[in-house]
Amino acid sequence: MSRAALFVVIQFVLLGTFALLLLAFPVGGGAVAAGFIVVIAAFLLIALGILEHMLRNAAIPNITPTPNQNVGLVDTGVYKYIRHPIYSGVIAGTFGAALAHGHIVPLLFALVFVGFFSTKARFEESMLRRIYPQYAEYMTRTGRFVPGINLI
Repeated sequence: MSRAALFVVIQFVLLGTFALLLLAFPVGGGAVAAGFIVVIAAFLLIALGILEHMLRNAAIPNITPTPNQNVGLVDTGVYKYIRHPIYSGVIAGTFGAALAHGHIVPLLFALVFVGFFSTKARFEESMLRRIYPQYAEYMTRTGRFVPGINLI
């Protein structure tokens, strides 16, 4: 199995584990309204990322971190501000769901997604820099998951 495929497998295992944690731990004490607002914003961010990619390239983004060499670099729309809006949306969505749920265990597990997507993004970005010469400059002006923040 390639490293790119392994990232996809791990991603689905993490999402499944997160779902099980939401089911396994008692609901209560969560900031339900705030959590749902974050989840809705996360879905919107994911949808904007997919839509912008499709508009620019007539192709949906790869689920693997392997860039499609037959399409161009997308640096418009939401990608003007965030290099990985879909990853950002998944991270935000897990935090929103955990916040609405109200138990500390899913909330702590949501932190795993930050580390996982940071690793997946770094792997993907190493390939993007080779395929698109302008990607290195794009990285300096665009946050990885949050506008203006490149640390994660």
